[in-house]
Amino acid sequence: MAERLRAGFVGVGDMGGPMARHIIQAGFPTTLWARRPASLEKYGGLSFRTASDLVDLGLSSDVCGVCVFSDEDTRQVCLGEAGVLAGMQPGSVLLLHPTIQPETVIEIAEAGEARGVAVLDAPVAGTVVRAEEGDLSVIVGGDAAGFEKAMPVMQAYGRTIQLMGQVGSGVRMKTLNNLLTRINLGMAYQALEMGVKLGMDRAAVLTILRSASADSFMMNFLADRILPNPGYAKHLVTMGEKDNALFVRLRQAAGLPPSALEDAAQQGIVAFHEIGALAAEKAD
Repeated sequence: MAERLRAGFVGVGDMGGPMARHIIQAGFPTTLWARRPASLEKYGGLSFRTASDLVDLGLSSDVCGVCVFSDEDTRQVCLGEAGVLAGMQPGSVLLLHPTIQPETVIEIAEAGEARGVAVLDAPVAGTVVRAEEGDLSVIVGGDAAGFEKAMPVMQAYGRTIQLMGQVGSGVRMKTLNNLLTRINLGMAYQALEMGVKLGMDRAAVLTILRSASADSFMMNFLADRILPNPGYAKHLVTMGEKDNALFVRLRQAAGLPPSALEDAAQQGIVAFHEIGALAAEKAD
């Protein structure tokens, strides 16, 4: 019964925070851990247990999600005598939600296999708004049995949950998704700026681009989330450079030649820089 499945979670940031909240609200006995205990104060009034350390978190979890930022962060949380895997029991499942290198996923999966723990790479796609709504896409690589066991927990925060193949497939697909997302966003911004250069009012151009056949998810994301918040655009530069570099490594590892996708995706990063520059000009 799903209600008896014990859930754990570490990494309660912009994306992981709503995910953890949805798990708790779905009724799973939930244990959380955070480097900064103050991070858990936002869950006041909800029923959950705070782990004393990562080993305790693993010991308390049948399915444990990890939603930190980088490869090194993920290794530190998962591996070693003080990592979450050290506490996890045979038959449990570890979900790796960050967009990291397949090699890191495989390294952690091998450590999990030695303990009888299924490790799945399960990066999530969607905006913070979609995370708040529990409407994320969960892109999974790994063992089918582990996927089925973790499914009830993933359904708490995901609407589209797809097993892509063997371990590492999830982050490969997420990287490709991020690349196309950045291409769409870069082209949306270039179209908007071209309208301005052709002598039209920016707001009027945006109104038509959002209401006519050129409308898209990323056009609306540009208008509603990025343009009003240039600080967020600066954050997206860091994310974009990370994702683009990861795609290049994946392509090279597969022995594939350079792709036009890479140049097109770079335009998204250029757009983020330009938005930040426009905001700085207005501030002056």
